[in-house]
Amino acid sequence: MGMKYPKEARRKFKKEVLRLRAQGSNFKEIGAELGIAAGFAFLLSLEDKEFKGDLVKMIREEREKFKSYSDIARDLGIGPTTVRAVLLRADEEKEQEIQRTIMARTGKRGADARWGRDEETRRKHVLKMRATRQETMKKRQKIIEPEKLEKEKGPLRAVAYLRVSTEEQARKGISLDFQKELVKSWANAKELKLIKVIKDPGFSGKNLKRPGLQELMNMCKENEVDTVIIYKLDRISRRIKDMVELVELLEKHKVDLSSVTESLDTSTAMGRMFFWMMTVVGALERERIGERISDARSFRTEKGEWTGRRPHGFDLAFDADGNRIKGKLVENPKKLRQYKIAREMAEKGIGIRPVAAKLGIKYGLCVRLVKTDVKKLRKRMRPFLIATEENKNT
Repeated sequence: MGMKYPKEARRKFKKEVLRLRAQGSNFKEIGAELGIAAGFAFLLSLEDKEFKGDLVKMIREEREKFKSYSDIARDLGIGPTTVRAVLLRADEEKEQEIQRTIMARTGKRGADARWGRDEETRRKHVLKMRATRQETMKKRQKIIEPEKLEKEKGPLRAVAYLRVSTEEQARKGISLDFQKELVKSWANAKELKLIKVIKDPGFSGKNLKRPGLQELMNMCKENEVDTVIIYKLDRISRRIKDMVELVELLEKHKVDLSSVTESLDTSTAMGRMFFWMMTVVGALERERIGERISDARSFRTEKGEWTGRRPHGFDLAFDADGNRIKGKLVENPKKLRQYKIAREMAEKGIGIRPVAAKLGIKYGLCVRLVKTDVKKLRKRMRPFLIATEENKNT
């Protein structure tokens, strides 16, 4: 009958129920006053033995006057089902005898004789109860202290977020399994209830467009989590803009962020200050990594080694023993011919999709083939190629 209250809260409710009942209020009025269900107020009153005896006796006397459950319930301000339960527990045989008498007198059978209420009236009653549910929840706060309600909620709900990029998956120290074990231990130490572990394997931290992170953000918006646990701050992002967006979301929905390896906890002022310091450090590290990658690519390009994504029509180069030749490519004549075919068909007015279907390639790739000058592409790629007999003949 409603939520489960601590003993102290039930005692306070019971005292108020008996006081209001002594003043002549029915249980419906009492429930509205205290912000609880009328049936719950009725059950609390039955905990007093003396009051229970008088109440059951009064209900029995009303029933012996051949009143329906609904008529009795209306006077008391409780539900008809509660009235029926009281009568059956007090004397089931007596109740069945009265029921038979009512059916004989009225000619009504079954529910019509028992309840005295039609289906439409019961439906309106249910809708009204649903409409007032939220309002009654607020009234309960006047009786039960907030800190006691907080204890009843149990441990805080935590969600762990784990991520590794493609390059980092090969490094044992920060594997997903390793991160998972750490966050589990951390949650147990903090007495948090770890309800879910969300993973983003093989995704870069350059932005927030990751399926796992989007799921986590949606859970925060739906108030399904109290704390987010991460292995390290850069598992989320190294961009200050992204971190600001995420922190605003967490603060809006009162969700804390905790990092296992950095002793980070945004539920405190010092934790929030440390968070922003680490965010700036992470952004600096991201820029330094970008500079190192750019320098390395420039150096390899000057040496005649290809870096980055291979253009369509070029494959990796291998020596006679099947070992890859670092930074070198070879032409694929079959794929290179697709540039010419795609452009010729497009010049004839054939749409991109039919061209892509004929060549057996994707739409986006077909668009690139039509727009690319294959002669200029081959000239640009010449420093990175290893000549083969097939290339020489084309």
